Amino acid sequence: MTRKEFWKLYEERDSEKILPVLSKAKTFGFSMKEYALQSSALRDYEQLYFLWQLKAKAYTENIKVIFERFEKGETYKEIMLEEAKEKQKKLDSVKADLTKFKSVKKIPFGEIIFEKNEDKTYKLTLPILPYLIDDYICENGILEFDPLEITEKHINKGRIDFEDDTFGQSIYLFGSHNPVDLNFIEFKGTSKNNINIEINLAFLFEYESNGKDQKLVIPLTIPNIFIN
Repeated sequence: MTRKEFWKLYEERDSEKILPVLSKAKTFGFSMKEYALQSSALRDYEQLYFLWQLKAKAYTENIKVIFERFEKGETYKEIMLEEAKEKQKKLDSVKADLTKFKSVKKIPFGEIIFEKNEDKTYKLTLPILPYLIDDYICENGILEFDPLEITEKHINKGRIDFEDDTFGQSIYLFGSHNPVDLNFIEFKGTSKNNINIEINLAFLFEYESNGKDQKLVIPLTIPNIFIN
């Protein structure tokens, strides 16, 4: 068999004719392991199914799971359909398309939470809802600023400032993680039950050479948890 004949059979997925000559496959430039790993990385289940038919080994845990599904009678089409449905479900959850990102005002924040820790410090949590970058869906994003040592003195003064890079937070954009600093919090007025604040964030895009730094001010009314 010639190299050309081998690869023609491979493209045609003719396992019956390839199996007898697999021992010579390396001379045709074929590596079972290389193709299995590549197929797994690319989620090419059609090719993985064919390699499974050629008695390929489960070189990784992920390939093992897929091969076990094939052994149970599932086809690559079923797995592809399942993944397509899962991807569509994730797409339906997307709240913003940041592919052509320009302003931090477009970042989709969820419900912002300000809570008291057991040691009388505070924690500020800004969940980031799913967003799209090209074909990549960013999920489970979150900015957490903790601990915050806020006293009555800060509230009376009307502001508390924080040093740069105190909390080590970042957001994924432009193919990299960009630092996000909590610069300061302003206290704009209190009542017995509520307090108005402004959260001042700095998005440091210059750090990874992704453009100019941007600032974002988020006004928020929260329960007055600063009352002891």
